[in-house]
Amino acid sequence: MAFTHTPAAPATHTSRQADVWIAPAALVRMFGEPAEGDGYKISGQYVFVGADGGVARVYDWKATSLYEEEGGVSPGAFWATTRRVHFNVGAHDRATAARLVSWLCARGARTNAWGL
Repeated sequence: MAFTHTPAAPATHTSRQADVWIAPAALVRMFGEPAEGDGYKISGQYVFVGADGGVARVYDWKATSLYEEEGGVSPGAFWATTRRVHFNVGAHDRATAARLVSWLCARGARTNAWGL
């Protein structure tokens, strides 16, 4: 199933349903700069809508100095990272999240840190 990057889609009340590993810089290259997160635990996010209307989002969680002030990486440095890092995938249900993960894996993401 195809997804469309739709920053204005309502992603409220989604919750973590899956995980994906991808380079933040790859997301920026494919979809542009991330939408603003909550300014604390989430520095940025991408919202997608599937062909069936399901909404899912990819977001960092406590990954930057917004959350970990001492020793944390700045949001700018995080989003410029070219190595794969962990992202949460939020959705209203696991099926939508799983479809988004599959779609992202076809574009270079992985389902774990070991590149599998």
